[in-house]
Amino acid sequence: MLFSLPKAKSLSRPSLTILVLSAILFAASLPAAWAQNPWARLKNAPPVTVDTSIVLTDGTVMCHSGDSSTWVRLTPDSTGSYINGTWSAMPNLPAGYGPLYYASAVLPDGRMLM
Repeated sequence: MLFSLPKAKSLSRPSLTILVLSAILFAASLPAAWAQNPWARLKNAPPVTVDTSIVLTDGTVMCHSGDSSTWVRLTPDSTGSYINGTWSAMPNLPAGYGPLYYASAVLPDGRMLM
């Protein structure tokens, strides 16, 4: 059985004008947002290539390395800055278990499920 979609209504002139003006204002605001770049390079490079990062409840960041069982932790400095943070090794996943795709969740007590 085939279903047919209802015929789309055309926009009224005032609605179309508001839509076009909104799009122009949004596009004009993009360069200003890009000028305020929130990204900064870390002073200490991670010891491995990281692909997934998860912020834990204590403020540290748990980072996974590619298609492997390797995890590292980024700990912010005493002022809370991740830019000057330090890296440390974390326990690896069980041998032979290094999923490329996975789901994860951080529990309120700080543990991470994967």
